[in-house]
Amino acid sequence: MKIIKKLLLTLVICAMTLTVVGLPEVNASEGGNDYTTATPINLGPVYEDTIGGTSTATPDAYDWYYFDLSKTTTIKMKIKIDATSGIRFGIVNAYGNDVKCELDYGSSTETDQFYYSKLPAGRYYILFYSNDNTFSNYKFYVQEHKGTSQKFTNVKGSYTITYKNPKYYATYLRPRVADGYPEYTYKSSNTKVLTVNKNGYIYTKAYGKATVTITAKVPTSGYRALKYKTTTKKVTITVRPQAMKNAGLANYKKVKKKKKTVKQIIRKQLKVTWTRDKLATGYQVQIAKNKKFTSGLKSYTSKSNKTVSKTFTKLKKGSKYYMRARAYKTINGKKVYGPWVVTRGTIKVL
Repeated sequence: MKIIKKLLLTLVICAMTLTVVGLPEVNASEGGNDYTTATPINLGPVYEDTIGGTSTATPDAYDWYYFDLSKTTTIKMKIKIDATSGIRFGIVNAYGNDVKCELDYGSSTETDQFYYSKLPAGRYYILFYSNDNTFSNYKFYVQEHKGTSQKFTNVKGSYTITYKNPKYYATYLRPRVADGYPEYTYKSSNTKVLTVNKNGYIYTKAYGKATVTITAKVPTSGYRALKYKTTTKKVTITVRPQAMKNAGLANYKKVKKKKKTVKQIIRKQLKVTWTRDKLATGYQVQIAKNKKFTSGLKSYTSKSNKTVSKTFTKLKKGSKYYMRARAYKTINGKKVYGPWVVTRGTIKVL
């Protein structure tokens, strides 16, 4: 009876007073009255029995069970006890020493709890007891637990963002998990396109595409260290071109006369000019007679980023045109466009 006394006196146990729901009935089993008559159980199945009560002269105050582990194993245990007070349980090893259990506060309430423990190979005893002869039905199971993957929230599988200079950062990657706040790490598959710092801020360096692997590390202590395993999520990020600079539409061209640049009117033509973007593959330029770019649309696509102007000819005198332009980058054989730059008003054809 040393084990019983040690367990009850030290109270270093997984104590509980619960009303837990959701366990299926699998095995009706009578627990032994002491550890020498403990009932063997297997990992996985649910067991049920009753304990306590004052209707008999010798109430059933103790139920003992045992299970064996052939190797170091993380176990998960769930209990259902109908009584609202007076019923407790504990786990000891074959030497009578108490086994530490980590209570899962993250996914349970006071009436619905899980316990985790990492145990070396050996035999372990589970004791249910009624310290005041309270009668109760109970159910429980013990199972091997290999770690649960955490589910990421607040992060999608892909993003398209507009390039900014390398000092720019965007808080696109600030993940959450359902239980707790683990440490996250980030790794970019293409650091020439973007990098991510330890806080999840994205630094864009070029146009293109990169996959960022987010890793949620497992805590080093508490129930989460036993409940979860390291989890990763891959996020695809496309960095599209920035807005074209100095894009504008005019009915004149600049020419040099006597070492001086002057504006020279061009007839029945309109000229679009812009500043070169060395990171782009090329540009798309359009002019049209309405803001929706559906009437009289004329379009031009440059295949080189060295092109910095386009002249549209054979236009009708007196017509008025809007202009819009955007850069593009060819990524994996597909054009990815930057935002349109649109003129505020119209230019009249002379």
